[in-house]
Amino acid sequence: MLNVCHMGKFMRLNIHLSLILIGGALLGLGACAEQNSGAEPDMDSDQRNITIAEAMYTTLIGGDMEGALALMADDVQWTYYGGEGKIRFSGVYTGHEGIAQFFADYAAVAEPLGMQLDNFYSSGNTVFVTGIEKAKVVATGKTYAAPWVHVIKIEDGKIVSYEEYIDSAIVAAAFD
Repeated sequence: MLNVCHMGKFMRLNIHLSLILIGGALLGLGACAEQNSGAEPDMDSDQRNITIAEAMYTTLIGGDMEGALALMADDVQWTYYGGEGKIRFSGVYTGHEGIAQFFADYAAVAEPLGMQLDNFYSSGNTVFVTGIEKAKVVATGKTYAAPWVHVIKIEDGKIVSYEEYIDSAIVAAAFD
């Protein structure tokens, strides 16, 4: 059984069916691994991991980069999947300096308009978050609202990896 936490303070919108299917498939794989291991799921661990992920978003949305980095391992890996070359901030960033570079790369080309957090799911050391990123591309003035699934892995109470699976076609179109 997976623990689900809803972020009631954020407006809820429908997300694309494909993201629901991706998230469901990822959760299904985690549930299968738990069932096959013979071990009982650790609900307390799931909730602790969700709490860490929620704290990361709260600090980032609040502009507290130092607070967010304190929740991450020194060698954390931050990945934004997208049209390389088209979306300048897509790629893999490593460590606290890498994450600072990601946000600098993002800020150089886009202005954030909002981050909607919909659902948090946890299975083992992995937290899955669904939501929508809203931003404006500086060069074109176009805005986008792209649904995403974030996959956050946590070890020893620290975030060790963050992967953003976003509808990059929507993001890339705003650059045209």
